[in-house]
Amino acid sequence: MSPKIKKNSVDGFVVRRRTADNNEFHTDHSKRPGLQATNTVDLAKHDSITNAPESKTYDQPKRGDRLNRSEIDDSLNAVGLEEIPKRKARRYRKPKKKVVLIIVGLIILGFVGYFLTKFILNSGRVFSGNLFDLLGSGTQIKQDEKGWTNILVFGTSEDGPNHAGAALTDSIMMISVHQEDKKVTMISVPRDLWVDYGRACLAGFSGKINALYSCGVESGGESEGASLLKEKVGEVFGVDMHYFTKVNYSVVRDLTTALGGVVVTVSSDDPRGIYDYNTKLKLPNGQSTLQGEQALAFVRARGDGGGYGFEGSNFVREKNQQAMILAIRDKALSAGTLTNPVAWSGILDAMGSNIRSDFSAGEIKTLVNLAEDVKQENIVQVSLVEKGHPVVTTGSMNGASIVRPIAGIKDYSDIQKYIARKMSGGENKFGESATIEILNASTRIGIAGRQQTMLEDAGFVDVSSGDTNYMAPSAIQLYDTTLGKMPKTLASLEENLGVKSLGSTLPVGVQSDADFVILLGDGVN
Repeated sequence: MSPKIKKNSVDGFVVRRRTADNNEFHTDHSKRPGLQATNTVDLAKHDSITNAPESKTYDQPKRGDRLNRSEIDDSLNAVGLEEIPKRKARRYRKPKKKVVLIIVGLIILGFVGYFLTKFILNSGRVFSGNLFDLLGSGTQIKQDEKGWTNILVFGTSEDGPNHAGAALTDSIMMISVHQEDKKVTMISVPRDLWVDYGRACLAGFSGKINALYSCGVESGGESEGASLLKEKVGEVFGVDMHYFTKVNYSVVRDLTTALGGVVVTVSSDDPRGIYDYNTKLKLPNGQSTLQGEQALAFVRARGDGGGYGFEGSNFVREKNQQAMILAIRDKALSAGTLTNPVAWSGILDAMGSNIRSDFSAGEIKTLVNLAEDVKQENIVQVSLVEKGHPVVTTGSMNGASIVRPIAGIKDYSDIQKYIARKMSGGENKFGESATIEILNASTRIGIAGRQQTMLEDAGFVDVSSGDTNYMAPSAIQLYDTTLGKMPKTLASLEENLGVKSLGSTLPVGVQSDADFVILLGDGVN
């Protein structure tokens, strides 16, 4: 009986051990079903297996002799099978580029949606019309026959807690924009200007102009108040007032904070700068960066509670308010602000909460485009108390301090002429910026003022009048100190006055800085 053979099986086949002398493997696959041969191991201590062709006898391995890994690998290679690969650790794979782009796109879309929603909510409170008109090229805005668009801007303290007289418009201004020439003129209206209200109000039938808005609110709400004030300022200035924008004082605080501060320039007659006791605002002469409550104090301070640097009191405040508007404009149009989403979020909030107007969205887009095109040197700040040419002064009415035209209560003729001259840039109908001074050189009274009116009616814009101790030997004497640099103006003056220029040298005792000087003697009509 044949001895029992011990077979070592690896994955379904038998591995033969090496012999000590030849280190070979012998296999016979003929007996294995499904294979061409059956792997058989001949052991040295047993008889040969019958019917096994070319069988060989091998020595029995010693006790403890075991197969190692390399032996198993060699056996596998012998039958044409590869080594069983080791299981590799799973490696982290970076997200595909397309996935990253999708995530970034969703984040951007979220930001856009946030700002778009905020913009729509806030813009709907500021102006009317289709909000998507802001994405277009703009809508044609109203203008007068000279190309000016006049906008009334006024502010109240209705947003302030427990503020007495919150509906009073303590800040009133006309901002005029010339679309073709890309020019801007800013003119403040004295809040204490005495006017007729044209209706019965709690303050009476007449009073300070800063109470007119609240008079309209009493009967017809905010829109009625704005309409009344817009009509009255247009009457005083002699212009068509096309639009209005109402702001709360908080807009200055919130906007300057959102912008990260704005730069203003203080130019006080006091070497220390300005100090207001009520608001505790204290600034040196020169440039300062303001924001928040300090910026708000700057536009409200007027030195009436004590302090220094506020000569003219409210007139200085009006000048500071104009300066603040320009400072906000400059910062809002700066590159850093235009690319800062956080700043824009604050700007939208400040506008939506504090501004009301009768502009449409398309008209706002046109104004924005104009604001970007207007250069700083083409923005003119106008004061009604300009040194040498004041058209208003202070006075009293019923025991109250007021502002009135120098020409007289409710006589706005000089104010209107002055504004027309400033808005024209000093240029007359000939396109020449000529200054004309008429001096009374006679014993008669009032002739210089009458002659001034006649020339202004003829289209001359920068005309002033006064007196001189010089006595003119003839009715009218005309002098051209420009040496012929403004020929069109000279020719028109000679035609209107009926005289020829006597040259550029003024008579002894006559002093004037004007381009053209007219002396009126006793013989003038």
